[in-house]
Amino acid sequence: AEQQIVSLLVQNMDRLDENIKEEAEGIHNSLGIIITIYLTLIHCLFLHLAVVENMTEFRPVTCIDACKQGLLQYLLKRLKIKSPFDSIRLYCSELLSILLQNHDENRQTLGELDGIDILLQQLAYYKRHDPQTSEEYEYMENLFSCLCSALIFANNRQKFLKGEGPHLMNIMLKEKKASRNGALRTLNFAMTGSEGKDNCQKIVDILGLRTIFPLFMKPPKGNRKAGETRAENEEHSISCVASLLRNCTGSNRQRVLMKFTENDHEK
Repeated sequence: AEQQIVSLLVQNMDRLDENIKEEAEGIHNSLGIIITIYLTLIHCLFLHLAVVENMTEFRPVTCIDACKQGLLQYLLKRLKIKSPFDSIRLYCSELLSILLQNHDENRQTLGELDGIDILLQQLAYYKRHDPQTSEEYEYMENLFSCLCSALIFANNRQKFLKGEGPHLMNIMLKEKKASRNGALRTLNFAMTGSEGKDNCQKIVDILGLRTIFPLFMKPPKGNRKAGETRAENEEHSISCVASLLRNCTGSNRQRVLMKFTENDHEK
């Protein structure tokens, strides 16, 4: 039943023109209904897990089915539209974050739909601009959460590289705007594992060691709005350096090792 409702709502939203006030309200309300459906299902899941001993009996297929009904494609198409921040964008980012949680199939689909590029394009605005409201800040954080979740699927790390993701994150780290903590977290996901090798090499090539190692020495403060702590940022920076040591080869590895000899081996 939930899948049929989502399918109908997606079809209806596709026919609406958000430049018309009444139809924009229809899109807003439809997205609100979909979010309510999935938040209710997640709440039921927690209740279910609290009383069922054999957790493997539960199969979270609802989010995967929703993507097959076209919801993921619609959300990406809506985010791609060039328009100022509004509540519809916030709803789309929140719903996309829900769909990508714990679902590799949806993460793979997002990559196949050029979703990594779309997320990077939307985040690019925040490399030199801070969100103006708490709602816009939540939107930016949702985009980072979507990107980090998508990067858990290994093949998406190459798409992140091709989309100039390392370069964008490096700029965000240097600019020290509100996006800095999200950029550090994203690099952690992008550089980890053998699939993150090329991203590590790229970071060295674009002189990213100059931005990562100062954070390794002095992690940025957390942000209470996003529930971040300095300890979490410290963990991300250490993980990035560990990935560099593990994945870099040749002259790039030497450049990483040389950073530890600077200033009388202070690192």
